[in-house]
Amino acid sequence: MTDSKLAPHAAFLLRSALGAMFLSHSVVLTLDVLTLPGTPLSSKASA
Repeated sequence: MTDSKLAPHAAFLLRSALGAMFLSHSVVLTLDVLTLPGTPLSSKASA
């Protein structure tokens, strides 16, 4: 049973949450994996 009043709001909430998750995931990958070695942003530089 789907409530026709709440379904659009639920879809918007789900899409917004997934979009935020994908954007934050890409930022983490960009800063952690794709930085140059030896730079302060690289987490592997200290190892």
